[in-house]
Amino acid sequence: MTETPADTMQFGSAVSIRVYSLELLNGSLFEQMLARKEERETLPKQPITALLLAAASSEAFLNEFCEYVPLIYQAHRVAMPPALASCVDILNDLEGSRISVTTKYLYASRVLGDKGFNAGQNPYQDFRLLVDLRNAIMHMRVARDNVARRATDVLIGRGLARPAIAPTLSWFDCLKTSAVAQWAHESAFALIVSFLQMVPAPEPIDPLLGYRSYFSRPKTA
Repeated sequence: MTETPADTMQFGSAVSIRVYSLELLNGSLFEQMLARKEERETLPKQPITALLLAAASSEAFLNEFCEYVPLIYQAHRVAMPPALASCVDILNDLEGSRISVTTKYLYASRVLGDKGFNAGQNPYQDFRLLVDLRNAIMHMRVARDNVARRATDVLIGRGLARPAIAPTLSWFDCLKTSAVAQWAHESAFALIVSFLQMVPAPEPIDPLLGYRSYFSRPKTA
């Protein structure tokens, strides 16, 4: 008998979905816990891994969302609310584009509600910092250094990243703290939860109730 992964949802015998974005999100939390054990003695590598996994989880979530939501509604034999159907259509249309994941979240949120995410407030503001740092790490270029330095300075100002006291301590090394790892995890988690809160919930039964519950678990170690 094959064991079913914990993050798999089953709808009858025809529909089975696995929430990979949650696995990535939990991976960032695990890296944060490892970083706590090492940061007193050295610059731990885990916070960078946690940051990358957290950013990846938010992008994976959006890709899963536009594929899984129609399947879940079909399994419940319920029509999607018009705003939700439009959101899924727009996300599918944007899939092949080069539009950033931050812009996709803005577009999708504004289709779901009158206002959507406020670009100047959290959780979107921290999510954008997270993605800026992820892009700077994954696409190392001199042109991105200023963006990464500004984002890192924000985290230094909050007491999350290491101050760049030594001349040899780059913005990359400044990020190597368990506090940055926790911030990255919580930023991705908060964005996903806030997005799901914008998704309409039909009464009396919300077909996405089980899906939402996967992202209602504790977000800190």
